[in-house]
Amino acid sequence: MKERNATTIEKVPRDSIGQKAKIYNLEEGLEVVIKHVIKRTLIKSPVVVEIAGGSASGKTEIVATGLKNAFGDDAMVISMDDYYYDKTRMAVLRETLHTINYDQPASMDLDLIKMHVNELRAGRSITKPVYDIKTESADKHEIVHPVKVIILEGMFALYPGIFELGDIRVFVDIGLHGRLMRRLFRDMVKADRKPVDILNNFANQVQPMHELFVEPSKVNADFIIENEYKPDVEAQRSGLHEVQKKFEFDISSENLRRLGAERLGYFLQIDYYYNPKDRNLMETDEILRIRVEGNKRILTYKGPISDKVTKKRPKFEFEIDEATANKFLDFYGSVIKIIKKERTMYSIQDIVFSADSVYKVENGQEKFIGNFIELKSNNEIDGEYRIKSALSKLNLNLSDGIKKSYFEM
Repeated sequence: MKERNATTIEKVPRDSIGQKAKIYNLEEGLEVVIKHVIKRTLIKSPVVVEIAGGSASGKTEIVATGLKNAFGDDAMVISMDDYYYDKTRMAVLRETLHTINYDQPASMDLDLIKMHVNELRAGRSITKPVYDIKTESADKHEIVHPVKVIILEGMFALYPGIFELGDIRVFVDIGLHGRLMRRLFRDMVKADRKPVDILNNFANQVQPMHELFVEPSKVNADFIIENEYKPDVEAQRSGLHEVQKKFEFDISSENLRRLGAERLGYFLQIDYYYNPKDRNLMETDEILRIRVEGNKRILTYKGPISDKVTKKRPKFEFEIDEATANKFLDFYGSVIKIIKKERTMYSIQDIVFSADSVYKVENGQEKFIGNFIELKSNNEIDGEYRIKSALSKLNLNLSDGIKKSYFEM
């Protein structure tokens, strides 16, 4: 077999090759694709269905799996991930392609993919590699027999030289914000990776390669299925919930001490709130911010409020360095609000709370918003009870809490 020239990295042409693809939501799109596959099998067999899309778009676990389930034993899924070059070959490629990575089509044996799809189309069995991400090699192989419906799925399924193999071409679409959130949730659990490492990889490799190779290939699709991130459901995967209540309350540290509060420390915090390029987080009740506190930078994501009384939200946060923060901002979006807080931390009834003097920063000028008490608990089970107990000590009523966050003020 002629070896593919892996040193050549092609950029997908942005001009459409055919009619403009129709766009569907997930449920409708999957149903439409299934109907088209059925019609095509009446004309020819086998039918090759290509499913492409960005990382964490749902192309594998939702769309390809849904299609396979619809046709049962008459369908099979070929994952392009099984055709990655092994670590030895990648090391050789890096000698000439110093920036090659696994988010580029040059990291895959595209010639072997084409040969295998054509063999199956001709009714012949193939011996397919099974790639192991832990060993970075295809240590095992499996015999695959031809069936009526061949599903080829992968980020580069609609890449030039590959998309021409398909009878039906599908692109599973999701915005930047959703891909980042899903990638963080997925890799923290499945790959046991640190969030800051996932973010760095996304910023330095995944997103740039997506823009260069994956997103432009959408023009080669017959159908586009939108599988957007659903924060009210998917944010629950964060594994942490925050119960929060805020009160307009101006009280001296001495009076707080008399009420039984223990002073823990003082911090100056500047919170930068961001909107991604592809959606308005205020409309979806999400919050993404970077907090600067001394030399520390903390990225925080909060999903929609699930309890309006206690302001309970799914949440995760992690510390990032300045270089990561700047790289994140390069691709993510823009600052929509800056909040400055002079924050003194206290503890009462096992609840840590803050006494905040809050300012809104606009056009470089600080505007005083007010003095507040903010109580938080990350204990999902009895967080509300703990907050109520602490409020009674401070002579505050839960019903007097402010509904707006500092961001909304």
